[in-house]
Amino acid sequence: MTTMAGGLTPSPAELVGSFRQLIVALHSLQASRYTSAAAATIYVYNIFLTFGDEVEYFWSRLKFTFPDLLYITNRYVCLAFFLNTVYDLAGFRPDLTEEYCRKYTEVVGFVLVHMGWTGVMTIRVSALWQEHPRLVKLIWSLWAITLVTLTVLGYLSCKQVVAGMTYNRYIRMCAPASNPRILAATPIGPTTYELFLTTLTLVKAYSLSKHVKVSQAPILLRVLTRDGVSYFVLSTLLSLANIISWYLLPASLMYLLLYLYWALGST
Repeated sequence: MTTMAGGLTPSPAELVGSFRQLIVALHSLQASRYTSAAAATIYVYNIFLTFGDEVEYFWSRLKFTFPDLLYITNRYVCLAFFLNTVYDLAGFRPDLTEEYCRKYTEVVGFVLVHMGWTGVMTIRVSALWQEHPRLVKLIWSLWAITLVTLTVLGYLSCKQVVAGMTYNRYIRMCAPASNPRILAATPIGPTTYELFLTTLTLVKAYSLSKHVKVSQAPILLRVLTRDGVSYFVLSTLLSLANIISWYLLPASLMYLLLYLYWALGST
């Protein structure tokens, strides 16, 4: 290296290495943009696909009960936050300001997403185990603990990220100076809780098939177990894939599966 204007001038080899790192980071960020766009497509398409049934079975009987509010949150409130996140990642909008990059919108949306879809999942599993009141109370208690833990970790992580957040005009995205270590712990609670619900659903499905012929079981029970098993297994696998990607992939790919996980969880 040579000294120039009181500073150090990198060697050609170091410049090439830095340039390669930049190219890899840009490719990773572009991949995250693509997956977020794919997730938005899944989210919106599912709403259009099922809107007729939704009007017939939900909106025509709306009473603003707790399950109704969870459904609205999961279906539409989260959609607004999700589309805002996709907009932030898009490269076809005007440049963003530093103040805009330092907002807490994403963490609020992420908590509401988990509250909505895990709440709906909890209602389904509680209905399967309603003959065991203590277990139902345990399920709801764990749901509340999971949400509180997620909120606290999400807020602390976001606070550290926002402190160093700036707008990068070259990649046209809000970019953090670094990802805090506590951020890696954020998905552990929701993933563990989903695995717990999946296990309960599998146990109930096995018990039902062992003691009652599937064709003779009440139709609602059959739907809750059959659809519940497929949904919970897929959701848990995606959740596990997401948490593995957080720990094993580079920081620039940390959000690669997050938005797909978000979209599929809310459909």
